[in-house]
Order: sequence, then structure tokens, then C-alpha cells
Amino acid sequence: MWSKVDLLIVKAVSALFLSWMVDNIVTAFLCRGFAVEVEEELLNLQQDDQSLAQYFASLKSTYERLKALRSPCPTCHKTQCEQSIVAKFLQGLSPEYALAKAQMLTGAEIPNLSEAYN
Repeated sequence: MWSKVDLLIVKAVSALFLSWMVDNIVTAFLCRGFAVEVEEELLNLQQDDQSLAQYFASLKSTYERLKALRSPCPTCHKTQCEQSIVAKFLQGLSPEYALAKAQMLTGAEIPNLSEAYN
């Protein structure tokens, strides 16, 4: 038989758990919505009339915001996510960097983002 104290403890733990679940669900949905907006911003990012340093800083900042909103997969992050951002960086470059872009894309390995910038 449950005592009044046991029932109060169960109610308190249940309320805490429910509150925790609701907070996590709301946070997950909000983050997903923000992540979609940041992904769109990243997708539309182009060098245009920015210097290479400005474009790189904008892209890196947007990418860091996106990483903060997504829970990363440790096994695929280095390969898939890093290669995707490098591809995005190269795709958004001005035509004057076409030769450097072609050299990076025809290499044996796709460079990381810092190497692509340098």
C-alpha cells in the first residue's frame, strides 16, 4: 500500500519529468525551425561584392550557428558536414576563384574549410 508521502513523491517526480519532457520537446521544435532558417541563409550565401575574408567569415559564422542548433552525429560530422560546408563555400565564390576551385575539386581529397580558404 502506498503512503501519502510515497504518493506525493511520485506526483512530484512525475510533474518534474513532464515539465522536463515538455521543455525538451518545445526546444527541439524551436531549434528545428531556427535550423531551417539558418540552413536557408547558408544556402543563399554568396560572395558577391564581399572580400574573400568577409565571405569566409559570414559563411563560417552561419555554419557555427547551424551546428549549435543541430545535434551533431559524431561519426558523420567530419566527413559529411565538413565536406558539405566546403562545397558550399566553393560554390558561393566569385568567378575569379574558378581556377582555385577547380584545383581543389579535382584533388584526391576535398580540403577542410580552413584549407579551402587558405
